[in-house]
Amino acid sequence: MANYLKPPEMEKKKSAYRRQFGALPLRMDDDGRMQVMMITSRETRRWIVPKGWPIKGLSGAQTAAREAREEAGIVGVTGKNPVGAYMYDKRLKGGRSARCYVELYPLWVVDALPEWAEDTERETEWLHVAEAAERAGDASLGALLRTVRDDGLPRSSHKLHRKARKARR
Repeated sequence: MANYLKPPEMEKKKSAYRRQFGALPLRMDDDGRMQVMMITSRETRRWIVPKGWPIKGLSGAQTAAREAREEAGIVGVTGKNPVGAYMYDKRLKGGRSARCYVELYPLWVVDALPEWAEDTERETEWLHVAEAAERAGDASLGALLRTVRDDGLPRSSHKLHRKARKARR
């Protein structure tokens, strides 16, 4: 994971935070500009990306892909390594909150499902990267998205994009 994608507060010991894995759903529009799928959170309706708690037996990338399917109804080709990470405060039951460290894995979207687990609970929208960064409900996510552009993604992510294009055919 590139250090420039980590907010300064992440340099602290990771164990002080609860870990989550997220998907960064990507596609190219007809003009060749990168887009990110954003979803709304269920309770506060903030614009976020699909993410969730670790799942026993699944890698971070596999967990991110499962969350994308359940929360956004999308499937695709997921990278093995995160493109970055961000932090946010998760509201828990009883009015408590937990500081979460989210590792984001690139997911080049191949298909969208007509129905999925949380389709009635969330909104989804494809946005160009700059607009997604502005709309992000967490400042740290917005800062991470501002670093994501064609030349800001790792080379392996471009290979995933080509693999996803082939899968769509």
